[in-house]
Amino acid sequence: MISGNLCISISDHLPSFLLVPHSNNYNNPKQTAYRRDSKRFDRENFILDYLAINWDDILQLDENDVNLSLSLLLSKIDELLDKYMPWKKVTSKDLKKKSKPWITNDIFNKLKLKSKIYGKYIKCKSSQVDLKNTLLANYKSLKNEITLLMHTSKKDNRYFTNNRKSLCKTWEGIKEIINLNPIWAGLLRAL
Repeated sequence: MISGNLCISISDHLPSFLLVPHSNNYNNPKQTAYRRDSKRFDRENFILDYLAINWDDILQLDENDVNLSLSLLLSKIDELLDKYMPWKKVTSKDLKKKSKPWITNDIFNKLKLKSKIYGKYIKCKSSQVDLKNTLLANYKSLKNEITLLMHTSKKDNRYFTNNRKSLCKTWEGIKEIINLNPIWAGLLRAL
């Protein structure tokens, strides 16, 4: 490692630096994420199983141990969730979408179309001037439309920043994002 101070007269304090050598064989491991699969969720049977649980036996209230009761409650809820909504590996495509939430499905489809048009433009022979000009015009107009859509979508995505002082609006936004239906809201309140 190499360290030192830079002699710059910007301020009365000297900026310091540290150089740490590292090997170039850095491998970025793929990020693995999981989420609950709710596609085949059987709501009626879930509720029946939930209501059939004898909580007095499971929570062991006679032990007078809050931590034990909480861990037993959470493990029972996890059992139910594992039965009706098992864990599913999230694809890299979904992870990318999550990292850029302003890219909607409409924008994503237009991006694919723009790439297709550009591929046709590249493959077009120089003798087909009219076709090449048409493809280029289509590409440019689609590119401008996508830029405008992304700008608008990013503005709309600032909902939480704009409503950070209103707890009610914040929870409305959260419920809209996770699509919390009334059954889940009732179950969460019951717990």
